[in-house]
Amino acid sequence: MLIHTAGIIADALANEGTHLTGVITDVVERNVVLVRTSNGVIRALNYSLPARIGLPVVVEFRASAWVVTGLDHLAMPSLGNVHYVPGHHDAHEFAREGGGDDVVWLKKEQYTPLLVAPTVPPSLWVRVFPSTVIGKDLRIRQLLTVMLVDLQPHIGESTRYVLVCFNLETCLPEAVSSEFIPEIPVGSVPLALIRLAPGATSVGWQDILDIRELPPTLAPVALEQIQEVAGRLNSIRRIALSGSVSFYEATDSGLVAALSDAIAGDRVITPTAEFSANITVPAGVVLDFANSVFSGTISGDGIVKNYQEP
Repeated sequence: MLIHTAGIIADALANEGTHLTGVITDVVERNVVLVRTSNGVIRALNYSLPARIGLPVVVEFRASAWVVTGLDHLAMPSLGNVHYVPGHHDAHEFAREGGGDDVVWLKKEQYTPLLVAPTVPPSLWVRVFPSTVIGKDLRIRQLLTVMLVDLQPHIGESTRYVLVCFNLETCLPEAVSSEFIPEIPVGSVPLALIRLAPGATSVGWQDILDIRELPPTLAPVALEQIQEVAGRLNSIRRIALSGSVSFYEATDSGLVAALSDAIAGDRVITPTAEFSANITVPAGVVLDFANSVFSGTISGDGIVKNYQEP
């Protein structure tokens, strides 16, 4: 096929610097849009404005391609309360297909929930930013506003270390200090460790060591409770008429023990597992195997249901 390159170059030179106004009608791909103009719909490079369909724009022919150069202010005299920066968040995201070419790595201090920060200007007070915390009992606690913690009472004749915590009982930040690194008070979530020199008149970022467990919506002490709950879900449960629950290991001996403790009105429920014990189900007791596999023997006058034979 014969290509008349001279004609193509001549057409490009003739269009060079031409301006048109139009409206973005479609997004072809990243940095490429379709713009409807008086000369028809054209394909244009766009790295100046958000690829917002319906946005009035000005396009210019530059170096063999149409390029979006700015807004058409005659068609849109009022900018409104929106931004006109090109969409580029995906360029800052880590491990994103089609993005991630300008990854932003944030310092821990830029994540503000329960952040301990100096005051502005720096003083012997520190700020604690608001957030939500879940305690060991899985109850939700909230710090609703920025709180100030006074460090002046902790200044000594030698360098002291101040531990700033969130008290789960009072739902307030508090500080404890020692010549050595203090222990975390029971029922508190650690936030920051501050080095306080004798005669200090202010505290800056260089004095604050951030020790938050992130994300801080779940207190470290709650992890034990979650593990305990997970363990209970994998246990045999004996539920009394009163609603109280007793837990047993999901083993043959655990099943025998649960049925030995059961009285009329109790329900014994197993997790999904395999059992081969010789069991006696007392009268008035319901044993629910919850689709467990059972290969033992059953006696007694109770009710047994939902088991599978191997």
